Amino acid sequence: MSPFNSPFFIEIQQHQAANFPAPNATSQLYEMIVVRTGTLVITAYGREFRLVDGAIFLCGPGQHHNISTDPNIHGYLLLFPMDIFCEPAAASPSGLAIVRELVAGPVVLTLDEETHQDMKLLLRLIVREFHEGSFLRMEMLRLLCRWCLLRIGGRLVIQQGQIRPSHQEEVTGRFLEMLSKQMREKKMVIEYAQELSLTASYLNYTVKKVTGYTASYHIQQQIVREAKRLAVMGGMSMKQVAYELGFEDQSHFSKFFKNNAGACYSQFVKELSDKSYI
Repeated sequence: MSPFNSPFFIEIQQHQAANFPAPNATSQLYEMIVVRTGTLVITAYGREFRLVDGAIFLCGPGQHHNISTDPNIHGYLLLFPMDIFCEPAAASPSGLAIVRELVAGPVVLTLDEETHQDMKLLLRLIVREFHEGSFLRMEMLRLLCRWCLLRIGGRLVIQQGQIRPSHQEEVTGRFLEMLSKQMREKKMVIEYAQELSLTASYLNYTVKKVTGYTASYHIQQQIVREAKRLAVMGGMSMKQVAYELGFEDQSHFSKFFKNNAGACYSQFVKELSDKSYI
């Protein structure tokens, strides 16, 4: 499987230097390498990073680097999109600031034994979900990858001192928190902007600057995620879901879901039903 055909890629095999996969300079994915055993050398922007057992390398999109390994390297390569950390239920100004620090430039972290053991457990869960996951596979991968970043970020705070959120991260965190609580009543960017005493264009700009996606995108995706959750957990009909999410017109909800989920609601429910019998 190519890492660029999926928003997630997990590799746990041994690699020679010639075939170690790495994202290209135009990739929009973030990268985390965890070395279990062996030695891995990464060269980026004239700096050389040497990773040994238990070390972690992180970098953001477009941060070009070269990798060389010894013949017995064994570890994990995770490629993932920024939006895994920007779902309203999981985002906070402090969390966004931690992620910003983690991916601002190539960084190598050496974990203490407790954090290293926690990461080993999390990575085993990620690998299992990646290869054997259920119909909620993507949701589980997002949750587990966020957990990994937070666990690593906590060590970064200890090593580098308190990380203060920027004004844009504060605004974004407040918006995402509001969205998780008010999406049933508010579905327009202007409604959130007014409560934050901002213009809609500035809120869209700020949220995109921090997360890579506009405020309107987050509103649409949060509604779709909640609709899927209600279908999975509550077994609701489309009419019931539309009403629960504040849509007065069922046909409006149907069109909204198809445009933003990539499939109509009935197709999603059918696929859900088919997979429940596998």
